[in-house]
Amino acid sequence: MLEMGVKFEIEALSASSISFLSQEYIPQQIRLGRYI
Repeated sequence: MLEMGVKFEIEALSASSISFLSQEYIPQQIRLGRYI
């Protein structure tokens, strides 16, 4: 279920701004140890 929640979160973000997703969200998740 957690994987589905993460997938939905990424899909929602990618619909609005792919640059935010690639430049901010994913690097932050990796730094925090929340691998996607």
